[in-house]
Amino acid sequence: MGIVIGAVAVVFVLALIIFPGVRGKLKVLVGGFLNIFVEDIAKTPEGAKAVFQQAIEEVQERYNKAGDTLNRFVGEQSSVQKNLNKLYGELKDVESKCESLVRSGNMADAAIFSTRREEILFEISQKEGYLREIEPMVKEAQTVYEAYDKKLRELKKQSRMTVEEMKLRGNMKDLLDDLDELRRDSATDKLLGSVRDGAEDLRKEVDGAIVVHASRTTTKMSMAEKNAAKAQSDAYLQSLATKYNGKPAIQASRSGVTFDAPKSKVKEERK
Repeated sequence: MGIVIGAVAVVFVLALIIFPGVRGKLKVLVGGFLNIFVEDIAKTPEGAKAVFQQAIEEVQERYNKAGDTLNRFVGEQSSVQKNLNKLYGELKDVESKCESLVRSGNMADAAIFSTRREEILFEISQKEGYLREIEPMVKEAQTVYEAYDKKLRELKKQSRMTVEEMKLRGNMKDLLDDLDELRRDSATDKLLGSVRDGAEDLRKEVDGAIVVHASRTTTKMSMAEKNAAKAQSDAYLQSLATKYNGKPAIQASRSGVTFDAPKSKVKEERK
């Protein structure tokens, strides 16, 4: 048996290697079965909770990334603004010194500060332009961050509500199933019904047998013989009563048979 299974496995592997199309079809088939299995699992509270958890983790990851991006943009904006403020301060200081040098007639040193002033003005212009460009990016990063924050909170809320509702619906279905089970007759109840039906059928059969038995000739003869024996016994007892008491002690049989006491013996007793 093991050899047969091994041979089948080898043939299967060779078929997969030799025929690439088989591998593709098998992959599609297995993927289809897995999708059906996953979809069925997702319809349960546990499966729904797992699916929601996976979605929450994905949104959480993007939310964290959006937060990091926003932090970098805001940090960059703040850093450039700080440098720009320093340049503003340095520019004011350089212009003040340059003006003092010019007033004192020191044009050589004033020229140095004038050159530095031009450099500062260029840096200020450059950084101001950078801030103008980065400002809409910061706003967009803020919008994305807030959107993922809202989506994450809604997804968590939806997860709790959906899973809880599925649990409640599942419990209700179980209760309804139990109620339907209680409404249905059990196997024992069905057997008891069969027993009752059988007893009723047997009673009817016995009643019919009694009627048939009573209508048979042998049964009628047996009853007639019993009646005759009773009548004979009653006649004997009546004759004894008449003999010793002078009056009959036994009434005539309901069957219609009458008995006459022997008159000769009665007369002899009277004499």
